[in-house]
Amino acid sequence: MPANSQQDQTQSTSSQSMQIKIHGTGIVYKNSMPHLRSRHAYFPTIVEAENGDLVVAMDIGTAFEAIDVRSYVCRSSDSGKSWTEPMQLFEPNQSSHPVSTSCRMGKLDDGTLLGWAGLFNRTREHEGLANPSTEGFCSVDYATIQSLDGGNSWSELRSVELPHAWDCFEVCAPPFQVSENRLLVVTHPFLDWNGWPSPWGRNGLALESTDNGSTWANIKPTFSDPNAELAFYESALTRLSDGRILAMCWTMDANQGKSLNNHLAISSDDGRNFEIQQSTLLKGETCRPIGIENNHVLVVYRRVDKQGLWARLASVGDPNLKSIDEKLLWGGNVESHRTDLDSHLAQLSTLKFGCPAVVKLQDGDIFIVFWAVEDCCSVIRWFRISID
Repeated sequence: MPANSQQDQTQSTSSQSMQIKIHGTGIVYKNSMPHLRSRHAYFPTIVEAENGDLVVAMDIGTAFEAIDVRSYVCRSSDSGKSWTEPMQLFEPNQSSHPVSTSCRMGKLDDGTLLGWAGLFNRTREHEGLANPSTEGFCSVDYATIQSLDGGNSWSELRSVELPHAWDCFEVCAPPFQVSENRLLVVTHPFLDWNGWPSPWGRNGLALESTDNGSTWANIKPTFSDPNAELAFYESALTRLSDGRILAMCWTMDANQGKSLNNHLAISSDDGRNFEIQQSTLLKGETCRPIGIENNHVLVVYRRVDKQGLWARLASVGDPNLKSIDEKLLWGGNVESHRTDLDSHLAQLSTLKFGCPAVVKLQDGDIFIVFWAVEDCCSVIRWFRISID
């Protein structure tokens, strides 16, 4: 047998023996006095600070799309057993109109924590973030915020001037370092409030900075559909063990408002171009991958063929991401959202869980956070797993 064939067979056999093992779960944040005040938490992101502390950013407000939603951070110094009370990251300027916020936090190669903040224009105080009659979205200003001490203290907001006048981009992912001084923030252009499409249609995009986030001068395509029938939501990036960058997204039939299998795209040039775009076997919505050894990937996603939040282990050598192992993490009997509403964005306003975030720890384990409604209150829950 040729040497390459023997190596492929050995790696395939090794892959089939890999398993996901769950080591624990707990709560990052839950409203301790729901009988007294309404406080719900959503949309977490997580990093491991240089000293090993876990730092989680999240949004907290009185309701899913409440105008009072603000961005906070909690930390744990004991591997998730206990967490600090949420610390608000910033207070937005509301001198011209009401604002709600969201913030996604990432970690740069030098240890800096960098948050990507969306400041939502809530002039329409009696409306949500989206217009269900047009499938459009409110206008958004963008800013960054950074911490140089592992999340203990944070800078003032720095406004972001985008390279295009369009102001209805999705806030779904933190800054991701692709090479020295180069960052990408993946996103999706919504229709504007009145239903007008963006110059990029519904394609997946990445905002690019070449100076570590000081300016954002470029917009690059990540996912596209020449027939303009697909929409690419909730993109996420991870680096594979061979150095390539994997992008994954929630893919929808834009005409029917129906979720399709998750798509992936791969870049071999540090995110300058994404190619090999294709559908996978994952039947899911918001999907977060993390690259692990031997070009394997762990994917955490909200499934549409089954209930609940799931983790799947797969090899990128299998372009469809066929499952090597998979585990139900949470919500095996929970419907994710209503599907009887005509508006897709109105359906998303009824979500019960989602938006996982995943980080590989220094000890090799993988830490997952997501939001979920438990006992009528939206909490941030964590899981710790290993790949054995």
